[in-house]
Order: sequence, then structure tokens, then C-alpha cells
Amino acid sequence: MPEVTSVIQCKTRSFSGKGEAHKLRAAGLTPAIAYGARREPLLLALDPHRFRLQRAAYGISFIYDVEIDGGDTFKALIKDIQLDPVSRELLHVDLYAVDMSKPIRVEVPLELTGKPAGATEGGILSQLTRRLVVQCLPDRVPAKLTADVTEMKIAQVLTTAAIKLPEGVTFVARKPEPIATVIVPAEEEVAVPEVTLEPGAEGAVPAEGAAAA
Repeated sequence: MPEVTSVIQCKTRSFSGKGEAHKLRAAGLTPAIAYGARREPLLLALDPHRFRLQRAAYGISFIYDVEIDGGDTFKALIKDIQLDPVSRELLHVDLYAVDMSKPIRVEVPLELTGKPAGATEGGILSQLTRRLVVQCLPDRVPAKLTADVTEMKIAQVLTTAAIKLPEGVTFVARKPEPIATVIVPAEEEVAVPEVTLEPGAEGAVPAEGAAAA
């Protein structure tokens, strides 16, 4: 298998619309568009198999090199992808061209590490968010953020204040946001078996109209 590089190779296309999209997919390509950073929207097409491998290898917050068959090149983020809800076929890709000299806002994956102290008391760790929005220069975008949950006790909430950010990276939110908590599992209800007593048996209720003994 050839090495998966961070260069997204694209072809230009002249038309948009469902008909054009069907033709591209029939030819083994996926429609795409590039915009941003003082760039006019550019209609593109790319290899969906290669693109999936690149996204899996480098992630959602990586700055990719985009090469156009006409010779144009630029840096870009994967802004959005559309998948068929049933077949999971790649339907469309949005690429956001970035200016490497200006800060950008981007979602970065969050990973929780360690085992919370509250787990020994029956608590269950609940991750409240999987991604966080940060602002930084494009070449400083972290691949992921991590937060240690080792000291968390039952009912404790961990916030973004506990995350050590790389130099030059800041959170977009002005106040700390909750990212995890340790909850107590709900007590399972014990089913009480239904018991039917024969008339006259000890503890049986007399039938309507019958005299109690």
C-alpha cells in the first residue's frame, strides 16, 4: 500500500448540482469545494478512498496541503464532510483555505486519561464533550487535547480549566466549560413477583360479598 501523505490532490470541475455529483461519483470521485482566506469558492473533485485514509491518519484538526491539477496549491482544514446515512458513502467535502499568518478557530478532539478515584466507589465516568473549540495560528493547532481524570470523585465535575493548553493556543469560550463528571449509577428496581392466593388460604382477601372469617 502506498504511503498516505497529507497532500489532498484535487481536480477542478466546472459544474455543480445533483446531476454533476452523480456523474462524478459514477467515475469514482467525490465532489468537493474550497473557500476562505480571501479565496473565491472553487469547485473540486477528489479520490474518496485516498481522502478517507488521509483523514484517518491525520485527523480533523490537521492543516493539509491541497494540490489542484491546474498547479494551484494552498493550506486547508477539512471543514465538513457529508456521508450517506445508510451506505456511509462519502458524498461531499468542504475544505477551508487558511492564511498561515492569521489565527483560526478550530475544533480539536478531547481525550480523557486515567481512572477516576470515584470509580472505586461505584461511580461511572461520563464524558460531556468530545471536542473543544480553540483559537491559534494554523501551524499551532494541536492534534488533540488531554485531561487527567484520576483525582475525580463521585459528583465532581471537571472543566476546561484543568486542561494545559500548548503555547499560543486559547479556548474560544470565555468561561470554563464542563467536560466530564463522575455519576452514581441509578439503583436497579427489584421486581416483586406477583403472588395469587387461593380463596381461603392464609392471607387471601375474601371475595366481594363474602363474609370475612
